[in-house]
Amino acid sequence: MIRLNGLQQLQKRVQELKNKVTAITKEEVARATFEIEAEAKMRAPVNFGDLRQSGLAEILEGGLKGKISFNADYAGYIEFGTGTKVSVPQGW
Repeated sequence: MIRLNGLQQLQKRVQELKNKVTAITKEEVARATFEIEAEAKMRAPVNFGDLRQSGLAEILEGGLKGKISFNADYAGYIEFGTGTKVSVPQGW
């Protein structure tokens, strides 16, 4: 017969590490999301400022996913251009 001592302590420590890694990941996702949003707004062309003001950063899926969107009607044209040689990714 094999006896394992300390299995409960090991399981507890693994759960603690998992929670710590998850918390650090959420912090990094939020930091990166807002940093990318700020950079995108800074690079956006400005006429009246509508495009920059339409930018929105969101943290989704319990903090594990970030989303940046621009809701101005013409945002897609600024990002992808216009004309026949433009390739807009599916879902945009």
